[in-house]
Amino acid sequence: MKIAVIGAGTIGEAIARCLKDHDVIATRRKIEKIKHLEELGIEVTKDNKYASEKSDIIILCVKPKKIPKILREIKQNTENKIIISFAAAIEIMLMKKIISKAKIVRAMTNIGVIVKEGFTVYATKDLNDKEEKEIEKLFGKMGKYEKVEEEYMDGLTGLSGSGPAFVFTILESLMYAGLKIGLPRELSLKAAIQTVIGSSKLISETGIHPSQLKDKVVTPGGTTIEGVFELEENRVRTTLIKAVDAATKKAKIITSLLNREFQE
Repeated sequence: MKIAVIGAGTIGEAIARCLKDHDVIATRRKIEKIKHLEELGIEVTKDNKYASEKSDIIILCVKPKKIPKILREIKQNTENKIIISFAAAIEIMLMKKIISKAKIVRAMTNIGVIVKEGFTVYATKDLNDKEEKEIEKLFGKMGKYEKVEEEYMDGLTGLSGSGPAFVFTILESLMYAGLKIGLPRELSLKAAIQTVIGSSKLISETGIHPSQLKDKVVTPGGTTIEGVFELEENRVRTTLIKAVDAATKKAKIITSLLNREFQE
């Protein structure tokens, strides 16, 4: 099985690396930026048509506004092939207007895929059971995955796709908090990172609700309640909810703006 990754930028290159045990061909306009992938046995090219022609599965990792142009470019090589689009906001029905004979999968992952810890969600109605198992094997090499209804994709783009940026902001803030109270930079960052990793793992492995775990840390008259009070007073919870909501709304706006670009 040969796999084309069209648009080997940050996410595309990471996906190509995760799938390097397969026969992978990656494309990018500035090919010199991905020449190093050849050392992993990945073929590189500028030619999207060539990559799509030679491949059984085509993975699109380009910006949403480039999807209509790319689909028209590779259209003749998409019949009965699996097309996996990681472009935010682009609905399956829009892509069908250009590549009607392809088997389309709309997916979203996040930057965690670089270390094979991404969370990939996907929606499709075109694949049979065997084909779904095939793509899930690919997604499994990238981290965790889950099939969802397409109506949830914009929300998951805002929460999981954009989410790492919010988490990095929180981590950076915790590191600076450590600096403010006199901790060395390296120690402060290490403490912040492990705190987030440990907390996430505790929720994941125990299944206990975050609010219950938080209550285990907060004791009457203790240090933690003072910090939690500041978080609540400064509406950190509301700010994070608004961040995810804003990212989700932006995905819907992109869909609306690009709709006319998919007309044949």
